[in-house]
Amino acid sequence: MDHEMLLTAYGLGIIDEEELIICTASSAEERNLPRTTVDLDNMTLKQCRENFRFEMDDLERLCTVLRIPDTVTLGNGIKCSGMEILCVVLRRLAYPSRLCDIEELHGKEETALSRRFNYGIQYMHDQFGHLLDTLDHPWMDNNKLRECAQVIQEKGAPYDKCIGFIDGTLCAVADLHGSSDSSTMAISESMV
Repeated sequence: MDHEMLLTAYGLGIIDEEELIICTASSAEERNLPRTTVDLDNMTLKQCRENFRFEMDDLERLCTVLRIPDTVTLGNGIKCSGMEILCVVLRRLAYPSRLCDIEELHGKEETALSRRFNYGIQYMHDQFGHLLDTLDHPWMDNNKLRECAQVIQEKGAPYDKCIGFIDGTLCAVADLHGSSDSSTMAISESMV
């Protein structure tokens, strides 16, 4: 984007000061975008799991599986990496999390984080939203649901129809592979 257009957009209030600085800097180095504003290379495994609920190796796989592009252009013209979008979405969905809570981690103001989060959620919905239209999927059959409920009950859950928890903060339980921090939800008795 040319410098005059950036200044005009800033003058009209289309972009804020932070975005002006980012655009000015990134226009010269557009092809050398950082993977994310979060320094994943210097983050411990524990920090990565606490912030994003995934291990570092899994973040790259998630970007691939979710088909998040390497470079993303937001609605306001700002470019950022797909990994940054994924990290903002995962951190925002991890409890507890408000935009103001994650500003320091990502080095962005709330509005910039909000744009990235909204883009990521909308992108994933556009790509995979059809999977939520029905629960009639091969991996959601009654046998698989019973198996999930049994594993969770064997770990001490008082309810025998529970197949998971929305987030792992209330109690640690095992998934089918023995991990002790699965994200799951309770299901109705008619499903199991």
